[in-house]
Amino acid sequence: MTSNVKMKAQVVISVFLLIGTYTAAGKVIYVDDDAQGPVYHGSSWANAYKYLQDALGAASSGDEIRVAQGIYRPHEPVPEPPPAPVPPPPPPPPDRMATFQLKNGVVVKGGFAGIGEPEPDARDIELYETILSGDLTGNDIDVNEAWDVWCEPTFMENSYHVVTGSGTNDTAVLGGFTITGGCANDAAPDSSDSGDILFTSGAGMLNDAGSPTVLNCTFRKNTTWTSYGVSGFDNGNFSPESTYIYLPETSGAAVFNRDGSPTFQNCVFEENVDFGADAYSAGAGVCNINSSPLLENCIFRANVVTGFDSGYDGGAMANYNSSPLLRNCSFIDNWADYSCGGAIYNEQSNPILENCTFRNNKSGTSGGAVLVSGGKSKLTGCTFDENASYFGGGICIGDGLATLTDCAFTDNRASDGGALYSDFRNSLMLKGCTFIRNRADGYGGAIENSGAWYNDPNSITLIADCVFTANSAYLGGGMHNGWNRKNLTVVNCLFTGNEASHAGGGIYNYGCEEILSNCTFAGNLALEGDALASDLLYWQESPSNLQISNCIFRNGENGILNSENTIVTITYSD
Repeated sequence: MTSNVKMKAQVVISVFLLIGTYTAAGKVIYVDDDAQGPVYHGSSWANAYKYLQDALGAASSGDEIRVAQGIYRPHEPVPEPPPAPVPPPPPPPPDRMATFQLKNGVVVKGGFAGIGEPEPDARDIELYETILSGDLTGNDIDVNEAWDVWCEPTFMENSYHVVTGSGTNDTAVLGGFTITGGCANDAAPDSSDSGDILFTSGAGMLNDAGSPTVLNCTFRKNTTWTSYGVSGFDNGNFSPESTYIYLPETSGAAVFNRDGSPTFQNCVFEENVDFGADAYSAGAGVCNINSSPLLENCIFRANVVTGFDSGYDGGAMANYNSSPLLRNCSFIDNWADYSCGGAIYNEQSNPILENCTFRNNKSGTSGGAVLVSGGKSKLTGCTFDENASYFGGGICIGDGLATLTDCAFTDNRASDGGALYSDFRNSLMLKGCTFIRNRADGYGGAIENSGAWYNDPNSITLIADCVFTANSAYLGGGMHNGWNRKNLTVVNCLFTGNEASHAGGGIYNYGCEEILSNCTFAGNLALEGDALASDLLYWQESPSNLQISNCIFRNGENGILNSENTIVTITYSD
């Protein structure tokens, strides 16, 4: 277990200990929107506060707030006055700046039965759903398409941020709520912070320099959008040696984290929409900037980042200069329209993903599930099923270092790199991974190791103890290595039943240098070179240089194809 994991585990344990301590030491405050009074001081269900804001205002460190089923808004609507001979003036517009601000040392729990139930203290977050809604006037309508978000007028009067955890630590706890109806769109009027990214981010929850603990919450149908690039937004405090990072103008429709380390356990992020219009947008579920959040046992489903043109990354999550730890999380049916990272987009970040599942995520250009651009990414025990993109149906690695251990790729598809696309600027380590029935229309049914005129001489690709079965492409049914790729080693791998409609059923090499050791090729099929095919990079006249040792080939007379001027050295192979 890494020190990072240990630290996060200790944080979670301390939070639960603190919850027990505060409950015992502090007071319990009750909230129920069905409270009838006449006294509202929150000391019991009988005289519960009617509004959650009142309870938060009365709470101090050590207190626990129990909230009954119902709908609660940061700024409750002003009731319409009764008819009068002279019509009264209309009620004031809702305060869009209103938010539920969490407090250190205060535990806020939803899902209680409340007044009118036989056991008001009974708690079931599904049966007694407790909703925190940004729909301040109660007039939101459902939209069927992500494109409808940016022009839906009923959203324009909703809270910028339903919940705020800014300035808190892990003792500020929120548990058992549904957070919905937040709308962070364009700059806040009459605000000294006008133009800051905060007013186009974090519609469900905003954590700016905050590290709250969020348990068993659902973030549903929150939206962020802007029709233009926000000027003067904060680029964050990046280290001097960091590559310049272009941050999104709108991000984190469900949750936005900046300069913090919040914890999310057993949470659901679904149907949140980040609409950039003509501006760069990213991370409809969660956006992290300079942050190190822990997400455990969370589900990201049907989140969308989109707009009019391009530059919409990370359907479910976007990370910038961040180090998130994700454990046992699922990403299903997320979408990055036109751009990168259908589920997760990483830029100059160091994410750790353990036992995560990616299914049916899509992006318009690169990384149907995951896009890596700089930093060090580590994935262990993750599965990628039925994801799709143009480059890298499962994952696309642009630059940086990516280490994948015991991961499984099945039925992913792309134009190049059906499961995985690796660009020329990165280092890639694969160990114990399986690639089954992935498909590419062009190069690399399972893996495309691309290259270019210039390849970083320090880049290293090591593929060890992996299995490639029933993958298909035009060139390189199992793997395509090309464009002057260097420092490529494939060891202890099995290639079986892969197919190329043209050449290289198992592997196709195009002007690259590769070491094959202790590998087995059996039952692969291609028009030319059932097991292997090698060609030169014609415009540079750079031949493929292939060194084969201790390998087994069971593909008959058409097993290996070497074009003119390619270099193949075979030792101790059958």
